[in-house]
Amino acid sequence: FGHVAFNVLFVLLCVWFLLFNVSFVSFRVLCLLFIVVLSLVLSRFSRSESGWFHFSPCLYCCTTQTRSCECRCRFVCRT
Repeated sequence: FGHVAFNVLFVLLCVWFLLFNVSFVSFRVLCLLFIVVLSLVLSRFSRSESGWFHFSPCLYCCTTQTRSCECRCRFVCRT
């Protein structure tokens, strides 16, 4: 659940930078891309029973290759 909160905070930070017209153009573009990808991911996995609260920790598990997450995150890790 902590990873979900971190992702939400990151998105809010990005939105704040975008709204206040920060001069870091590359950071703004990166945040915009992150938000677009996040929205695509949310729309793709919103139909699952557990939704975003299940996907975010699984995304972390897929990137870190943690064994304890393999079973319940197998549908997320598939490429």
